[in-house]
Amino acid sequence: MTIKSALAALCLLMGGSRMALQAADWPQVLGPQRNGIADPSEKIASRWKGAIKSSWSRPVGSGFAGLAVAQGRAVLFHREGDEEVIECLDALTGKPLWKASHPSTFRPQFGSDNGPLCTPTISQGKVITYGAQGVLTCHDLQSGDQDWTRETHADFGAETGYFGAGSSPLVVGDRVVVNVGGKRQNAGVVAFDLKDGTTVWQKIADDASYSAPVLMD
Repeated sequence: MTIKSALAALCLLMGGSRMALQAADWPQVLGPQRNGIADPSEKIASRWKGAIKSSWSRPVGSGFAGLAVAQGRAVLFHREGDEEVIECLDALTGKPLWKASHPSTFRPQFGSDNGPLCTPTISQGKVITYGAQGVLTCHDLQSGDQDWTRETHADFGAETGYFGAGSSPLVVGDRVVVNVGGKRQNAGVVAFDLKDGTTVWQKIADDASYSAPVLMD
């Protein structure tokens, strides 16, 4: 799903039938449990009266990162010019709440889309993003203040790949787990401290993939 289709789906969801619909959080790729299943509390009407109307819309840049939604806020991650941009919007109105960005010179080896691929992860009041060139950032969900950033490809000698970094970060407790792909430094998978971004551990001499990690027993 592209950013544009994800944003359109969110607008339709929010603008459908507010009396019949109760939207729960969708704070990361594939939803609350990373299994494509919505929270049990989420309800949607079995029938719709007339056409579904959009509540709001807005233009977006390039990229394939889906929206993350939590606490009434929608986090958009996309490319504008020479920057990867993180924007926090009011999920009901589309009103901009804060915006942050960092430089990007990424160009894919195949195709023309130069935007980020990884859906933001919202956890414990923080927004974690992972850009196409391996820039990992942590921002406060409410204020937008940046807590820390890591240039993972430079730090662990990982290659950018054909389409850029594409594995959405997973937060487990106080760890941010990322499929970095630094095989030469035994850093295929790396865990960072959620508080300050320091490296907690690194394992596996593998390249990165485009699948997001999930937590299992």
